Amino acid sequence: MKKLKFLPLLLIIPLLMFPKVVINSAREGLNVWARSILPSLFPFAILSSAITMLYTGGECGKLLRKLSGFLKIPTYAFRCILIGAVSGYPIGAMAVDQSYKNGQIDEDELSLYAGMASLCSPMFLIATVGEGMLSNVFSGVMLLLMHYTAYVITFVMFSVGRKTSDHIPPPISQSKKQSLGAILKASVDKASSAMISVCGYVVVFRVIMGIIELLPVSSFFQMVTAAILEISVGCTLVSDAAVMLPIKMALISFCTSWGGACVNLQINSYIADGKKPIKAVLFKLTHGVIAGVISFVFWSFS
Repeated sequence: MKKLKFLPLLLIIPLLMFPKVVINSAREGLNVWARSILPSLFPFAILSSAITMLYTGGECGKLLRKLSGFLKIPTYAFRCILIGAVSGYPIGAMAVDQSYKNGQIDEDELSLYAGMASLCSPMFLIATVGEGMLSNVFSGVMLLLMHYTAYVITFVMFSVGRKTSDHIPPPISQSKKQSLGAILKASVDKASSAMISVCGYVVVFRVIMGIIELLPVSSFFQMVTAAILEISVGCTLVSDAAVMLPIKMALISFCTSWGGACVNLQINSYIADGKKPIKAVLFKLTHGVIAGVISFVFWSFS
């Protein structure tokens, strides 16, 4: 940790040397956030927060309990996974954080469930990547299918040998229950705060990528670095790269399943009060590698 103290000071140097690049990169990051991320995530963030605040006792349905029991995870953790699968990054981790604060998820498993609940948005894979970047909706659908296939494999790998009891908190007393209006206000406030946080991460990593693009390195190195650091920039550079299709699709699958350092730092910010995020990072990294391998094999023989 002591070595990282000098990192912000080192980053100031390129900021002062290349102010135009920094400003343009920050503007691009804001543009991506305003046009793509905010419209697609904000409604889901509000609904996710409202759901986790409304259902704080044992109200989850019987089917949800049976499925979570079969998967050997708490019902509330499974609910967060479903929210994350529909909403995308980082809404699932936000739901896990809220469930943890409600006493529905144990601290020991907080990091793992945050990783499990962090999936890429179907809208991003099909519309943004498939139709927008690759000009092929079918490719987006196949990327989504491989994303989920790799997720199931990763889920099984991290679930083998685990024994988890369903952690159901005691019912909230009538005096502590909030009105629907109060829940809506709190949900909007939390979602707004989350979206501003996401904006900050996207801008910071877009600026970092802008500086990396100035370095005398190959375009392939820049592309791989972007895929590791930030999902939207990574997918953009990979989709525009003149590389073989299996390599291109494998890198996109890795990027969208790993989520990038940007997404993983966002996940970490939600579970900062709990254990270290190593389980979440390992889950996401494993998910990314498996998705990349599956995509490479599929497009090599298709």
